[in-house]
Amino acid sequence: MRVSQQVVRVVARTPLFCISDAQCASHRHPWGVTEDSSATQLVFVRRGVFALQFGRRSFLADANHAVLFNRDDGYRVSHPTCLGDECTILVPSIELMDEALPSDDRCVFVASPALRLHAQLCSSLAGPRTASLEFEERALALMQCVLNLRSGLRPRQARSSIARDRRKRAKPLTEIALALGFASPSHFSTCFKSEFGCSPRRAI
Repeated sequence: MRVSQQVVRVVARTPLFCISDAQCASHRHPWGVTEDSSATQLVFVRRGVFALQFGRRSFLADANHAVLFNRDDGYRVSHPTCLGDECTILVPSIELMDEALPSDDRCVFVASPALRLHAQLCSSLAGPRTASLEFEERALALMQCVLNLRSGLRPRQARSSIARDRRKRAKPLTEIALALGFASPSHFSTCFKSEFGCSPRRAI
């Protein structure tokens, strides 16, 4: 059985962060072997979708999510499609490790502010003359934004706007199924329920 082939490349290194680009050319496959996270890190999905399992908990991560890995976490990966994925990985320095406290909330739905910060960080990484201080400022703001979302530290007004943003970004099931290469929405739903134990609509 062919599984995922991931290539991780460091694109920036500063006193506070190591920032990497990860690209996975995957083939559809069920849960793989248990792997261990080598460091505390935040993974932001830019493209594609994959499933993660921490102990008995599993979830689906796509371009609307950030995933927190604690050091020495045991996890397994599954790819429900053969389209692969691309991610940005932030590994904080020891000085920042205490900010990323362990939690069971490993997968965080990111709202518009975090999506913008991620896009700005990727843009600065692509620039040939960006100063390391700019990398740090944007990476730190992005990490803090996601950790605040995980902890629920946001005003009530922001909560309602996040809900509105999520409803606006929600795509019809048919569009999602066809984009992922399934023949029909029912085929997608059957495969999804077989893999994750619930329907796609219930998982949203």
